[in-house]
Amino acid sequence: MKEIEVSHKLARTKDNLTSKSIRSNNSYNILKGLIEQEKLQRSELTYYSKVSVITVNKIVDKLLTAGILEETTAESSLGRKPKELKFAKDLGCFCCINLCKVSQIGYFIYDIHSRLLEQGMVRVEKQADFNAALTECLNKVRKAAVKLSKPLLGASVSVPSVYYEQEDAVNCDLIPGLKDVHLKKQISEDLGIGNVFIIHDVCAAASLEYQLADSDSLYYFYLGDGLGSAYVRRGELIQGDSYAAGEIGQGVIAVDGESYTYESILAIAGLCRWLGASGQEELERRLTQYPALEDWEKRKFDAVFNIAGDLLYNICWILNPGTIIIDSSISLLAEFLQLVTQKKCEQLKSSPIRNRVQVTLPKEKNHYAMSGCVLLLVENWIDEILVETQGTLSKEGQHTIS
Repeated sequence: MKEIEVSHKLARTKDNLTSKSIRSNNSYNILKGLIEQEKLQRSELTYYSKVSVITVNKIVDKLLTAGILEETTAESSLGRKPKELKFAKDLGCFCCINLCKVSQIGYFIYDIHSRLLEQGMVRVEKQADFNAALTECLNKVRKAAVKLSKPLLGASVSVPSVYYEQEDAVNCDLIPGLKDVHLKKQISEDLGIGNVFIIHDVCAAASLEYQLADSDSLYYFYLGDGLGSAYVRRGELIQGDSYAAGEIGQGVIAVDGESYTYESILAIAGLCRWLGASGQEELERRLTQYPALEDWEKRKFDAVFNIAGDLLYNICWILNPGTIIIDSSISLLAEFLQLVTQKKCEQLKSSPIRNRVQVTLPKEKNHYAMSGCVLLLVENWIDEILVETQGTLSKEGQHTIS
């Protein structure tokens, strides 16, 4: 599934827009209501899903028959004990894999309500075969699912660069070994599941932040081992013709007559070089000491802060986002850049052309987008359930849902 298609699913939860029929949308809203609330009575479902009682009853009965939901008696000490609906026990689990770090592969297993059930990691040596490390990780995922006694319903993979669906490949200079791995094919075969999608980490994070924002467009800017960004407008990730939109780190800037990419200056390794820090640990220490630094050293920091601030100010005129999110693997760095960018964007108020933006830090404190990934994965699973149960099923009393 292409990233842009995934983003349309997430947009439905905010805009309530869908290309499916009304009946299919009703089924979707009921499933989403139960995912968010976990347990609901049929009467309560009419409120959360905005669907009539009659329609709720018809759809719920078919979901019960299909084995997706179960109905139990609620715990109550007074009067008639009401019936509660919830997803079937041990329905399954979802796996999110983080391939965005150079030195390790992380995996996270969630239930359908995005509760973390298990997590682990596999270290990747610099000279090691990346494919072998991924195979080891997938083996651990299988064992974890068996231990939990929950079948895997899907897997999502967060990658640090553009994923090309047709070639089943990731183009990533930070982790060269990724170029030789056909991710979707390997994960589908090793885990024995079809619900697998690959997404750029900044796209997953931007999609999640969009759901939490109060504007119709959002620009997400991230500084870590690399530099990336993503733009969401009215629920749609704007990817461009070859999915390269947002690869702002490859943009260039002239410094002292020389041309540099933004990533070579603003990514963590670049910042360390420009500021003379031996590594990330020293960089973080000096950021902490920034107010007490000598003026000449402050000027070095201010110069790179201003490069980022100017870039984001220009983004306001190119994309006109309602919100800019500034995120980083170093939280204090994100805070400094937010303040610098916010100050620069105050100039927008005096512009004769209407242009306003809110510059904030991320609401979701998850730098590797796992929360965004699991939400998208569950959305994808819901769509599969709706597709699989359309039309007349077997004659053993099963019916269409939507």
